[in-house]
Amino acid sequence: MLFGQPSNTRRVSEAALAKASVAQAGFDMDVTPTSGWSSFTKNAKYDLAFFAWVKSAILQRGNVGTYQEQNYQGYSNPEIEKIYTELNGKLLTQAEIADRFLKVETILMKEAVSLPIFQHPAVNGVSSKLMGVAPSPLSPNLVWNLWDWYFKA
Repeated sequence: MLFGQPSNTRRVSEAALAKASVAQAGFDMDVTPTSGWSSFTKNAKYDLAFFAWVKSAILQRGNVGTYQEQNYQGYSNPEIEKIYTELNGKLLTQAEIADRFLKVETILMKEAVSLPIFQHPAVNGVSSKLMGVAPSPLSPNLVWNLWDWYFKA
């Protein structure tokens, strides 16, 4: 499994959890950390990697075709390209945007392009007095709109 620096305690811990999990199914996994690992992501000589291929923009123009940003596997699909062209070609309602992304996600999962292993571990708390908190549209954070938060008296 390809993953980051030996000094990254979170990744080392996650790798140990993954190794223990697949061992229950009878598999052995090499979880040796790789210094300079990001340079290895482009050669595709690994079976598994802790790597995030996530949406990093909330605007439609922030989404590009399948053979572009962070697509180190070289994946491309004409149907997804058509959807991205439509997303970037005209203004759509929120419902239309969600529908297009759901179609893309369905194709990606069906073709097993990049299977999710887990979500980044996080700790979140709630309080009935804290108002204005909204779910984040970007991964891996639960919340994002700190500027809108306030405490109810």
